[in-house]
Amino acid sequence: MEILKNGKYSCLKRTGDNYFIGDGLGTVDFPMTVRVTAVTGELREAVLPSMENDNNILSDVQFSGFAAGGKLFSRVH
Repeated sequence: MEILKNGKYSCLKRTGDNYFIGDGLGTVDFPMTVRVTAVTGELREAVLPSMENDNNILSDVQFSGFAAGGKLFSRVH
């Protein structure tokens, strides 16, 4: 996963328990644009209006070949 900050995408590190960390990014603003890449290389972007600890983030963003419809995008902890 990458986030858009100051016009540039920065890659987030995935932890062993499936969370994401952005080292050295400082404070991020919302809404925040994120970009995810499928194993096939397909890219998708989503705009996150906010994040709260222990709350799911729903999105209609979906990679090709799958039905879209408010699926879980990420869990923030």
